[in-house]
Amino acid sequence: MEKNTDKKVIVDAEKCTDCLNCQLICSFTFGQAFNPSAARIVVNRTNGHKEVYFTEECTDCGLCAKYCLYGTLTLREEGS
Repeated sequence: MEKNTDKKVIVDAEKCTDCLNCQLICSFTFGQAFNPSAARIVVNRTNGHKEVYFTEECTDCGLCAKYCLYGTLTLREEGS
């Protein structure tokens, strides 16, 4: 799948609750299995610090933002 150049996923890691919906939908869509470690989005919490980032394989498809229940991920038009 090609990179989506029209839209970009914006991250507000402070809103992340570690529900892993983003990783589950990503891994199921691109790997046909519910396996967070196979997702193209990484949710990491270390020593109280939250980090959400994307791997090189991320296509900015926006599914992670669509299924984010807490507003951690939002999809924005490029240039907005």
